[in-house]
Amino acid sequence: MLLTSSDNLPTKIVLLGNPGVGKSTIYNTLLGRRASESGVSIAGGLTNAARSSPLGRFVYVDTPGIDDVYNCKNATREVSAALRGPCRVKLVFVTTLESGRVRSGDLATLATVLDELRHVVGNIDDRYLLIINKCEDSVYNSLLDEFTKVKTRTRVLAPFKALGGISRFALIRREPTASGKANVLLRDTNIERLRDVIVATPTIKLPYNPILHLDFTNFGHCKNEIEEDIKVFYNTYDRALQLNNSRGGISDPEYCAPRSLVSEVDGERGLGRFRRGMGKLIELLAGLEPWVGLAQMACSLVLAFL
Repeated sequence: MLLTSSDNLPTKIVLLGNPGVGKSTIYNTLLGRRASESGVSIAGGLTNAARSSPLGRFVYVDTPGIDDVYNCKNATREVSAALRGPCRVKLVFVTTLESGRVRSGDLATLATVLDELRHVVGNIDDRYLLIINKCEDSVYNSLLDEFTKVKTRTRVLAPFKALGGISRFALIRREPTASGKANVLLRDTNIERLRDVIVATPTIKLPYNPILHLDFTNFGHCKNEIEEDIKVFYNTYDRALQLNNSRGGISDPEYCAPRSLVSEVDGERGLGRFRRGMGKLIELLAGLEPWVGLAQMACSLVLAFL
């Protein structure tokens, strides 16, 4: 998309995600200083505001978390302001796992932001980066292990893949020294590698108009629907793992994908896109050879271990 005749548009690296995922810690680490409490509010908010700091040819932006009942309205305003054009943007979504599982709130936030961006710039598939932060050693190591990586990638990454158009992931180990602390830096992460991965993320050009208007009025409903779908996915996944070797797959009707998961609900918009994607994954798991198709999907993903 051509925006202006000039190639001198600023390039923002925008960190998005929910409260507590570690955006500010990553932001501080990228800048090499504890800056998250001293930046300038983009939209004029006095608390829980987006912060921005220039470094080299990029402007790094740390946004407040959206899945926060007390701050959702202000956070939405700040994120919308951070994505206001004309500018070039490298989108970085930060998430964490809960007991090795994807959190429904993270998926709902990602689905909502991506849905609105598609209305503004069209196809953005594979043009953003997902960082899974605070990754436990057991999950991190199993993603590296030759014998377990396909099944672990399926368990951890498939729900994100169900949103469509994402293949770039980066994983950051949990650092105990940073856990629960504000305004700290990551010490054990390969920072240069992290910067390289972010810089290599494709750039999205945002026009001056229309301004991005994020709508989180149905966020709670979206989150609840995604939570139910995730439960079905993990139940089917665990059952497939148990029965795959002995029976070659799952044939019990109760473990097949519910019709609601593969329907045309909501067209191609966020929730509908996710539910169809999850339905296809569950059908693969419920098939006779579930790991064949899933292995192809898992191995096609681009992972950076940091």
